[in-house]
Amino acid sequence: MSQRGFYNLLGLIGYPVSHSRSPVMQSAALSKKRIPAIYVPFSIEPSVINHFFKVLPSSNIIGVNVTVPYKEIAYSLCDSHTPIAQALKAVNTIRVVDGKLIGHNTDVEGFILAIKNKMRIDLNNKKVLLLGAGGSARAIAMGCFQSKVDTLWIKNRTPSRMMRLLRDMSKYKDKTRLKSVTELHNIYNDIDMIINATALGLKSDDPLPLPLCGLSKRIKIVDIVYQSAGTTKWVRNAKSSGHQAIDGLEMLLYQGAASFSFWFPNVAPPLSIMRKALYNN
Repeated sequence: MSQRGFYNLLGLIGYPVSHSRSPVMQSAALSKKRIPAIYVPFSIEPSVINHFFKVLPSSNIIGVNVTVPYKEIAYSLCDSHTPIAQALKAVNTIRVVDGKLIGHNTDVEGFILAIKNKMRIDLNNKKVLLLGAGGSARAIAMGCFQSKVDTLWIKNRTPSRMMRLLRDMSKYKDKTRLKSVTELHNIYNDIDMIINATALGLKSDDPLPLPLCGLSKRIKIVDIVYQSAGTTKWVRNAKSSGHQAIDGLEMLLYQGAASFSFWFPNVAPPLSIMRKALYNN
């Protein structure tokens, strides 16, 4: 790695980003590995996101994470992509090399490891309902395919966006049945897991992604959203109703470790240090 890679900025691009725990987690990792770089949040309004990406290659920023609502926009603004980012058409991690932006996606790995290590669940042959159709939803869908989910239903409030996801992702589904759904009561008896990949829950006054009243307690609840003050209301409600449920912190941990490895290929991410920073702040 060049010396330049050790004396610059890393950061998080999104809107909003004030809730994010990525800065404290990545800062702890940088400190543990004695890498003299700093990680800072960049709250970028939609009206200036294109300009931000235009000046990014010439700045002293060597890499960034990308969060809502810019994962798909980031894909279109990168100069090249890793195979997984190319497949998803969504980017959550960028490395700047010789003035070029290399787009990557670590959300798939983050999702799979969170389900495996935190929930202790094997998704093989399970039936999953996915809420959302943005960049995060694409990564979750790919994670479900790689985990050999039997059926993946997609629900999104914008039909055209949902159909685009179905079209783009259908080539990767292997034996998984990939379907859109509008009337949820028709599938409730079959669902093993519900995953929220929308932005609902980022704000404390957001409506629930999906009411849980009447759902079987065997249905697992996964919210990729988390809040700075604690877990989301949806996850709290799920746990109080008897569901096994996790929020997005564990996924953030593993995708963050994978991002660290992408920026610093020869440095092993200090996972235990990153977990401690993530959960203690």
